Amino acid sequence: MNSSSFPFSSSSLDKGGDDSFSLFPSFEKRSIPIIQGLKWTPSLVSPVGSGEEQEEVNPNDQDFIHGILDPRFPNPGDGTPKSLGEKCVGGKIQPDFSLRNREVLAGVLKKKRREGTLRNILEIGVNREGRNSSTRCILQVKGHDTKYLGIDIAWHVLNPIRCESRNIFCYKCDSGEYQEIVAYAKSIGIDTGFDVIFIDGFHSVNQVLKDWKFTQLLNPRDGCVIMHDTNYHPGPYLVWEAIDETLYDKVKYFTDQEYDWGIGVAYLKRK
Repeated sequence: MNSSSFPFSSSSLDKGGDDSFSLFPSFEKRSIPIIQGLKWTPSLVSPVGSGEEQEEVNPNDQDFIHGILDPRFPNPGDGTPKSLGEKCVGGKIQPDFSLRNREVLAGVLKKKRREGTLRNILEIGVNREGRNSSTRCILQVKGHDTKYLGIDIAWHVLNPIRCESRNIFCYKCDSGEYQEIVAYAKSIGIDTGFDVIFIDGFHSVNQVLKDWKFTQLLNPRDGCVIMHDTNYHPGPYLVWEAIDETLYDKVKYFTDQEYDWGIGVAYLKRK
């Protein structure tokens, strides 16, 4: 299989370089990251500081949330608890992946399976804990012929579900290792892109921006991206709000007032 069979060339995917995935380049230039499929607005991103060059931020820093104006996400350094959901709803929040989250995910997968458009699935952040986990749902619904690729940094999470005879493939690495994951996907015969991408990895802004990069591998005819934690975690919240609605049809389920972490489905519009 040659690289040209994959839907996007590496050169087009890397356009802009790694610096394009930093939310805080120099505010002196008032520049913001240019990432395919996202559209920034003043209500989402606001310059902070004095306009000097910003110090590089660790993309794995859960407190990397300066650019969000929503009052639920105050600037780090004020003693804000890591569990933003607990802070917001006083402990009433639903389990991490609730039954109604599972119903949304299963509904999307079943519909695509009936239509014959569920060939390849990418899950970023494997979660097999609990009866309603996203991974359990995907593997139960996908069907034998659909290829599943799960990405996670923890091999003890991946190894129990790996079963290549059932087209269940797993790869241990950080989801930021884009080219490495693309190369592995090619090696297992995924050369037509992904029909569904489910994003539920690390929830910092920078990390979710890196995860969003994989949406450039969506099947251009009928691909969709599903994001979990769109209510309380800074990365999913910001990226979901920034999805360009001229390119995607977005449906968000459950609000923060419903005590749910939130899940959203964005369908790529046909050109």
